[in-house]
Amino acid sequence: MRNDSSPNWKRGNMRSREEFNQAIGEALTALRLERGLSQAEVAEGKRIRNRDDALEEIAMSIDHSWLPTETEEDVFMDELRNEVIRAYPNPDGAGCPDESALRRVVFGEINEYADSDAVMQHTMKCGPCTRQVAIFVKEKARNKSAVLP
Repeated sequence: MRNDSSPNWKRGNMRSREEFNQAIGEALTALRLERGLSQAEVAEGKRIRNRDDALEEIAMSIDHSWLPTETEEDVFMDELRNEVIRAYPNPDGAGCPDESALRRVVFGEINEYADSDAVMQHTMKCGPCTRQVAIFVKEKARNKSAVLP
């Protein structure tokens, strides 16, 4: 059984991936001891009835409230995009790739094209291109959701 008095289990106490990994290790050790297994038996996979059940039990015992929610991530990305648009107006379109290059980069695989990195670097310093990329990203998301049942 999990030791709820452990400092790592208290809400908001894990500040880094290292602390999170340490908490996972502690949970695995507690689970191993609870089930009376040695480290060698666990390493060899002996006497573990259902690994998925063990992983689910560990996952359920961890306080996930400190992880950002999808909504928080969306808000952050919207704010970042809007800040780029405000900070880099580029009214003359200096150095802007054509719309088809932006579309190709958004709808293609990451770094699929030789100029993908240069196009994205430009986009991070150009409000109009950032706006256009955001439109293409939303279009891509709509297309994906339309395909899903």
